[in-house]
Parts: sequence; C-alpha cells; structure tokens
Amino acid sequence: MTIDQAVAPSKPDTAVHLELIEMLRTHGQREGSALSSYQRLAEQSDDEGLRYLVRLIMADETRHHQQIADMLDDELHPFRWYEDNPPTVPIIKVRDDPALRAETDRLLAFEKEDMKELRRLRKELQWSHGNPHGDPLLPLLVDLMLHDTAKHIDILKFIRARTRRP
Repeated sequence: MTIDQAVAPSKPDTAVHLELIEMLRTHGQREGSALSSYQRLAEQSDDEGLRYLVRLIMADETRHHQQIADMLDDELHPFRWYEDNPPTVPIIKVRDDPALRAETDRLLAFEKEDMKELRRLRKELQWSHGNPHGDPLLPLLVDLMLHDTAKHIDILKFIRARTRRP
C-alpha cells in the first residue's frame, strides 16, 4: 500500500449512509410530532407550573430537532452533485493552542465547582422538600441544572482534547 492509498479519503458506503439517513429522518419526524404534542399540552393547561416545565422540554426538543436536521443535512452531503456547501455541523480542528487549552481548563474548573455547589443546593432543597412550605419544583430544576453542567463538562473535555498537537 502506498502513502497516497493510506491517506486517501474513502468513498462513502452508500448502504450505511442510506440507513443513517433513514434513522435520522424518522427520528426527526418523531421529534416534530413530540414538539406538537408538547405545544398542545402547554396551550391546553391552566397550570402555570406545568406550562413552565413543558416549555423547558420544548426548548430542548426544539434544539434536538435542529440538531437532527443538521446531522441529516450532513449525511446527505456526500450524495450531492455539488460540493459548494460546507457541512452544517462544522468540524472542530485539532491544534496546539495553549491559550484555548488554558481557557478550557479554567472553564472546566468553573463547571466542576458549579457541580459541587449545585449538589450542595440540592441537599438543602431535599431538606426543604419535606417542608410543606418548600417548592417541589426547585429540586427538579437543580437536577436539570446538574444534567446541563455535566453536559458542559463533556463539551469542554471534547474541546480540550482537540487543543493538543495535531
């Protein structure tokens, strides 16, 4: 095998791409249907707390629906007759970037500290949750923030891993 053969991009496997496209398309349809159901639920309820929680879900589902559409667009990209369009989901480059690495480390430390503070807050809220005057939505909201913080840490670790020498 020559060096050119080793680094030449491989031709996309049509069957695999078609299967991925179908999976993304059907998942996108289900996401769209779920969004409509959440919208109806929010519009038909007179419970402000329920509407608040459903709006949180809708924001996530809207973002998920867009991400599925972006991934579908990228999966269709190899089959286009033209190559003028860059992929919808851009590629993050691996590079030696000490400033980015330092900032990513600083943000990772912040998110990890935030995680500790949110866990302490959740403990305090669990105590007040048993209190009839405590708000039962507050512990749930802290749990959701913990999930988001874990997601932020995953994203920052992904970025950090790409700040090393290529």
